[in-house]
Amino acid sequence: MEHDTIQHAAGITKLRKTTRTAYTEFQESLPAYAKDLWPEARRTQEQWEAWIGPTNSGKTHSALRDLSRATSGRYLGPLRILAHEVQEKLETQGTITNLLTGEETVTRQHALHTSATVEMAETEAMHDVAVVDEAQMIDDNFRGSAWTRAILGSAAKRILICAAPNAEAAIEQLAEYANIPLTIHHVERKTPLKMRDKPIPLHKAPSGTLLIAFSRHKVLEIAEDLRARGRRLAMIYRNAP
Repeated sequence: MEHDTIQHAAGITKLRKTTRTAYTEFQESLPAYAKDLWPEARRTQEQWEAWIGPTNSGKTHSALRDLSRATSGRYLGPLRILAHEVQEKLETQGTITNLLTGEETVTRQHALHTSATVEMAETEAMHDVAVVDEAQMIDDNFRGSAWTRAILGSAAKRILICAAPNAEAAIEQLAEYANIPLTIHHVERKTPLKMRDKPIPLHKAPSGTLLIAFSRHKVLEIAEDLRARGRRLAMIYRNAP
């Protein structure tokens, strides 16, 4: 029933709807009893904090700083590689951290922190802090319900949410629905983006260049070309990091 209920919450996942009418639609799509599917979360959650801003604005860095200082906590992100990176980052800072993804489980002795993919969110074990990263993916037709569940269902005193600006209205609606105090921190990009005034050959693109393509095939094609030239790169699909 839990899965069916949150899958039915289409109203919250359409982030373009920001009016009060949209909130009414959201209430109808996610029934009043849905938040009570996770009684431990309702008893435990005291505050939500959201860092809202574009890529490279320090959202996740700020949330992970608070997570590392907490007695116990959990990171929830969209990708296995992100879960690995966060585990390594926390352990570098001296925080013993488990790893939990759909493909891999690493259990550290005495660990009170876990880095996991969002579908592996724990809804019964209690923590001081839960970080829900890339929360704009609540808009995703296939995986969005996992973010709804992670935010509403994590049994942590503080829920720390990192999201792009287009998710702000949805997070506000969720907080009002759950009757949880919400603090929003607006953050700005650390380094500016500038459009080039004229085209340049791909092989002459300087470090720090952002290349935009309009199909997955083209993204992969460009990446293959750059790797063949010995360039290091990262790829972004839709809302995923």
